[in-house]
Amino acid sequence: MKQLMFLFITVTIFGCSSEVNRFPQPENLIPKDTMVMVLKDLSILEAHIRNKYPQVTQNYQIMRKSGDLIFKKYHLDTTRFNASLNYYGSRQEEMQAINSQILDSVNREITELSVK
Repeated sequence: MKQLMFLFITVTIFGCSSEVNRFPQPENLIPKDTMVMVLKDLSILEAHIRNKYPQVTQNYQIMRKSGDLIFKKYHLDTTRFNASLNYYGSRQEEMQAINSQILDSVNREITELSVK
């Protein structure tokens, strides 16, 4: 959970700058609701891998392979994902809304799991 929070704080900090460098909307922009699901899955995956494999060389390789599986799940490639992430990341309000949706979803799942 700490890694997940670190990711969101990092994105928020780097999203705040004195200059507004907005990326243009790519032709194949990933819809916002899909982007929320992809980033949520990637965040959970990253937290799990960092917890299980503390060595950077191990978690980098595993994250890369597992991340590719998530991209396949959503029929994405890294170019489309990066272009969409740059677009949303250059719009602070959009990225904050995405991060809020991810946190709400993860918190809901944690609550459901703790009840079971």
